[in-house]
Order: sequence, then structure tokens, then C-alpha cells
Amino acid sequence: MSLLKNKKLTIIKSDKNKFNISFRIINEKILLNKMIDFHLIKFMYDINLKFFDCINLKILNNNEANIFILMKDLFKKIGISQRYIYLKMTKDILSDKISFICFPIEKKTNNDFEIPNSAIHVSIKKINIHFDIINDHEILFNQEIIIDENIDFPIVLERIFIYLLKNIFKNVIKVLNNLN
Repeated sequence: MSLLKNKKLTIIKSDKNKFNISFRIINEKILLNKMIDFHLIKFMYDINLKFFDCINLKILNNNEANIFILMKDLFKKIGISQRYIYLKMTKDILSDKISFICFPIEKKTNNDFEIPNSAIHVSIKKINIHFDIINDHEILFNQEIIIDENIDFPIVLERIFIYLLKNIFKNVIKVLNNLN
């Protein structure tokens, strides 16, 4: 089911708790294909700080990193708790595609960041991020977010989730298309 589809951005709910986001970036001024690494993933969140309190990237080696993302407590007034994700990312490079496969890390102890006691860990099962390289100046971005199938995702949370995705990725498209 298509939740949002326009010229620049598509968000589809392909299963009960599975969402797909896709968009194309074209920028003749920079080599987009050279930008695709863990720092680009972090940058996509950094340019959306109005939604996030903390973004912590720890690169473990050339192909692995951990990322912690704490959302702002935007919906406290309507009784929705602050959320966070903590993911292990693995990078896979093919000739015309760079992928990041992300699995959740359960928070145990870590001195790199602090999680508010009231914050809830988002039950993400897996995130697949694919950058298809069309040419040096054009990439096709595809992201599949799979939330634990045992989690009931009420329609109000789904709408908030889609609102956040739409605004985050509209900003990513705008910034990446206009970088010099």
C-alpha cells in the first residue's frame, strides 16, 4: 500500500510492519558515488536535528559501525514516549550498489551516550539501506524498515512514523540535490 508517492519520494507499506522508502538523488556538482559511507548515513540524520536529540556513530572498521539515534520527545503532550534505536551496521559493496544492513543492538552498558529512563527502544527487526549507483552524479536510494512482527503498530503511531519519514527524507533529498 502506497502511503506517499510523489515525483521525489515514495513511501510504501509492503507488509504489516514493513516500510519501504525510495528516492533519487541527482547532483551534477559532486561525485555522489564517492560520498556513500557510514558518515553519509549519520549526515542524513544530522541535517534533521529538529527530530533528534542524539546521533552517535562509532565506526568499528571499514565495513562495520554502530549507530545510536535518540529522537526528540516530540509527542510527549499526547502521551507518546520518546524513542531510540541502536543498530549495528554492516556495509556491503558491489560494483554498482552499496548496501548497509542494520540489526538492533540491545542496550546494556555504554558510556558513549545516555538514554532517558522513559525512552523506549524501537523494536526494529532489520533495516536494509541500498544505494544503487546509476552514475557518478546519480544514485537511487532504497530503504526497507522491518519492525518486529509481534509489535502492534497502532494507526496513530504509523501516521506519526510516516510523517517523520516524509519530513526527514524530503530534507535529505533537498540537501543532497543542492550540495556544491
